[in-house]
Amino acid sequence: LAIDGSDLYVGGHFTNAAGIATADYIARWNGSTWLALGSDGVANGALAWDAWEIAVSGSDLYVGGGFRDAALIPEADYVARWNGTAWSALGSNGSGDGAVNSPVWAFALSETGGDLYVGGDFDNVAGIATADRVAEWSLVPFTDIAGTTFEKDIIWVYLHGITSGCSATTYCPTAPVTRGQMASFLARALALPSTTTDHFTDDNGTTHEANIN
Repeated sequence: LAIDGSDLYVGGHFTNAAGIATADYIARWNGSTWLALGSDGVANGALAWDAWEIAVSGSDLYVGGGFRDAALIPEADYVARWNGTAWSALGSNGSGDGAVNSPVWAFALSETGGDLYVGGDFDNVAGIATADRVAEWSLVPFTDIAGTTFEKDIIWVYLHGITSGCSATTYCPTAPVTRGQMASFLARALALPSTTTDHFTDDNGTTHEANIN
């Protein structure tokens, strides 16, 4: 079981929760209705076998268990991520299968929430000879935030989809923030509705124009 706001996520050995053909092995209860988490594209659930462990981090749900090829993704074996609309894998073994090669039994999140620890029957995760039975998956790609005053806050805004980095692997924690960037941060954090009104003439065509408006 895992709770995210008013939603309850349930994993186990069931199929067709509440008669929903795609609610197999994992399902969401929103307080009044059961819902599926995607599908395999052929009228069954995204998972083809048991979900034994669930963890919520930011806007993502991480699921571990005995399944392989979640949502028919070859690399989504035994552990996978659900972002609210789609499934994805956590790395690979470099040969077309998942990084984890046997069932996952346990999850734990780091204190900052930036790392997911995984325990199970596996060995050699992602081809790492010493990654046996327990391994760590970094949920945050940044290499320049460790030890900074705002490390936990940076991890939080990243995991909640409020901001990304200045590159694929760096956050640039001391870089200045423009008014346009701040508008985007606020629009995402507050889930502000869109508008068709164009309030300003000096932001036309810029990345942040919609969020500024």
